[in-house]
Amino acid sequence: MSKWLLILCYCLTAVVVCIACRIEYLNVESEHFLPRQYAGLESWVIPELDVVLEKSDDLIYERRQNSAAALAMEEGNAPAEVTFGAPYSEAEQRTLDKMKRLHASHTTLQWWVGSFGIAQYFIAPVALIAAIICIVSLSGWTVKSTAALCACLNGVGIILMLTRNYWSP
Repeated sequence: MSKWLLILCYCLTAVVVCIACRIEYLNVESEHFLPRQYAGLESWVIPELDVVLEKSDDLIYERRQNSAAALAMEEGNAPAEVTFGAPYSEAEQRTLDKMKRLHASHTTLQWWVGSFGIAQYFIAPVALIAAIICIVSLSGWTVKSTAALCACLNGVGIILMLTRNYWSP
C-alpha cells in the first residue's frame, strides 16, 4: 500500500509541476497577463484574431495618414490621401507580428488555465496530502526526503494557482 501511495505522490507531483511550469511559461510569453488585474474586467475576453488585425490595420492606416498630412503640410501642399493597400513598413510588420504572437499566447494561456489550471485545484491538494502521508507513514531517509520534495513542489503549485487566480474565468 505504501509503495503505491509513494508512486501516486510522484505521479501527481509530476502533473502539478508540468501544469504550473507550462502556465508560467505561457504567462511570460503573454507579457505577464496573470493575475488579471484589469479594472472592470469580469471575465477573460480575447477578441478574434481578425478583430485584432483589423484594429491594428486601422491604427497603421491612421498613422500613415497623419504622417502623410504632416509631410504635405511641411511641403506646403494639401494633404494627400494615403492608399490603404500599401505594403507595411518593417516597423509596422513587427507590430503586427507582435500582436499576432501576443494574441496566440493569450489564447493558449486561456485554454491551459481554463482546463488544466482548474484541474490543478483538485490535483495539487491531493498530491500535497499524499506527500504528507508519505512523510509521516513511510520509513527511510530517501523516501522521506523525496516525499518532502514532492510536498514542497506541490506547495509551490498551490501558491501559484492561488496567486495567479486560475479559478476566475
